Amino acid sequence: MMLQILKTSKNCAPLGLPQLPDSQDHYTTGWDRWSKIIIQMQKPPSLANMLLPGYLRVMENLRAKSILELLALHVAIMEELRSRKVLRSANNPTGDLAEYLFCRAFGWAQADNSVKALDATSDDGTRYQIKGRRIHRRNKSRQLSSIRDLDGFDILAGVLFDDDYRVFRAALVPVAIVREQSDYIEHTNSHKFLLRDAVWDLPGVVDVTERLRNVEAN
Repeated sequence: MMLQILKTSKNCAPLGLPQLPDSQDHYTTGWDRWSKIIIQMQKPPSLANMLLPGYLRVMENLRAKSILELLALHVAIMEELRSRKVLRSANNPTGDLAEYLFCRAFGWAQADNSVKALDATSDDGTRYQIKGRRIHRRNKSRQLSSIRDLDGFDILAGVLFDDDYRVFRAALVPVAIVREQSDYIEHTNSHKFLLRDAVWDLPGVVDVTERLRNVEAN
């Protein structure tokens, strides 16, 4: 009964949990996260009572901060991630995070930032181009960033992140499939590739979602 209520309703009064207003997007998103955790763990309501208030306190603290304070916090977080070698640049963290997860999961050697055609190599010389895409609740596109040189790598390592940068799905895609499934964009002289769910069903594609999640969890 508890699991059924969690799956179908955000009104948690019967379980002793606070009501989350639908008008607050970040609360709703937070609730979706916690409800999934509770369903997966299949623990009694007392666990939710322990976890959810802490999350709500963090969100309330963020709402109380000014725009400048939030931006300063963002900068501090990015610097801390760089100090931990998760990020290598000052760009959007999606690409750097994808490289970090793949290289940690498989022991690949990261290429220098100046190398454009590939991002990593394995001990056997296989060349990998690594791409990441964050599926945001306001933008659910699966399009990866532009691929400039289809001859510069052997395998595309692609990962989709959810709204909170958690690994959603990841795959190793042979370059032959990338060539077949991508579209050439003349005005940018590049290829566009969408990491759709159907890609995982193609022969030769390897699902490595759990490998990346193991790195993420540690």
